[in-house]
Amino acid sequence: MACSALPTCGLAITESERVFPGMVERINQLLEKLKKIMTHYLILESRDPYDSADWVDMQQIIMDLKKAGHQVTLFLLQNGVLPARKGTSFEEYFAKLEVLGVNTFADFFALKERGIQNLSIHVKKSNLDHLIQLCFESETKSIWH
Repeated sequence: MACSALPTCGLAITESERVFPGMVERINQLLEKLKKIMTHYLILESRDPYDSADWVDMQQIIMDLKKAGHQVTLFLLQNGVLPARKGTSFEEYFAKLEVLGVNTFADFFALKERGIQNLSIHVKKSNLDHLIQLCFESETKSIWH
């Protein structure tokens, strides 16, 4: 495949056609191995961004993890559900996370406790059973903030 005559030499073209399917298969196998190596980060956000100065820093970590190729799930619970309300300034942030491929969930019980009925379209309601399932996915690392 490194032959400089590849575009014009019939033998080089034939050889590349013979080798190419095997190369594609090997590349696909390596990609599958890489997918298995990637870590799933489960971020448990319990802090209220209105009274926690480091909330923004944690959200930047989430974006950085996703941009580094990891699977990331954000699970809002306790006071962490407050920014998930429809119409808050945080809706744009949750939209950015959704575009990046970060799944964002809010604990149904925490929403109910705080009287939150209208949720941002970028956040899905969930429950602790789902959170437990996420914790037990393979290659999952949980970070509680």
